[in-house]
Amino acid sequence: MPFCSHCQTPLRSALWCSVCQHLQSNGLKADYFSVFGLPLRYDLDLKILEQSYHELATELHPDFFATAPVAKRRLSESLSARLNQAWQTLQDPTARARYLTGIWQSQTPTHERDLPTGFLQEMFALQEELEELLEAKDQQALAAKHADFLQRLNDLRHNYQQQLIELKENTPDTSFCKQIQQQLNAERYLLRLLESCSPISSEKDP
Repeated sequence: MPFCSHCQTPLRSALWCSVCQHLQSNGLKADYFSVFGLPLRYDLDLKILEQSYHELATELHPDFFATAPVAKRRLSESLSARLNQAWQTLQDPTARARYLTGIWQSQTPTHERDLPTGFLQEMFALQEELEELLEAKDQQALAAKHADFLQRLNDLRHNYQQQLIELKENTPDTSFCKQIQQQLNAERYLLRLLESCSPISSEKDP
């Protein structure tokens, strides 16, 4: 747990001391979980996260430092930006998974481009099918393919999110990190396939 650089009180947020109201310059280097005083875990209470975000956003808002020295005003602006970055990342399940995996990889390096066994070959086959459907302009088949890709994506996300929720260790082993990274990489492929279908799907919308 970090301590206030001014009064040495344990911090609830790496950005700001709720006791002496001192801005924490070290907070600019803090990870997004420490910004909210949270442990490095995927499973978060989003209501508590949102409440903490709004409280900190109020305390750090640059308007409250309008008459402060220039250095303090700039620090409040930088800390507010850090807070917003942390909020945007942690409130999104996919972004949170990628960020947390990135932290783990700095401690337990893995191959960042690995994919699940057989996944790439399957994607090549699906890409060929999609190209044929796009060339034929088969709207019904394209809509069905879009639904298939979306279901695959949802299943993939559910799988890795459940694995992350059930994780007990704060720093998992290399095997677990590799498994999650592979699924996150697979997610990118599926998103690209979905994007290829999207223009066709949107043409059918009223």
